[in-house]
Amino acid sequence: MQGWNEKLAETDWWIAVFAPSGIDYALPYLEEIFELPHVSSADASMDPNAGKDSTKPRARFAAIGPTTASHLHDKLSLEVSTVAERPKPEELAKAIKSISKQ
Repeated sequence: MQGWNEKLAETDWWIAVFAPSGIDYALPYLEEIFELPHVSSADASMDPNAGKDSTKPRARFAAIGPTTASHLHDKLSLEVSTVAERPKPEELAKAIKSISKQ
């Protein structure tokens, strides 16, 4: 029987990012808890070797807007799974919901 930690590790977790300064502050803590999707600087695709710690749950990033998405990708080398169409929390939730169905 699986423990709750193992079940959590099998589920993707969403991290909703509302501002570059927020993720800059939180990133060291998130790296301790989650396997984060890093981007390979060579080809801007998912780096299969980044964050390979199977004991941590996987996280996906959702950005409130293009400025935040650019900061995640270009400055922090993190893969952004979705971006809100408009910078509103309900739009971000809608973007997460639509990509979660895929």
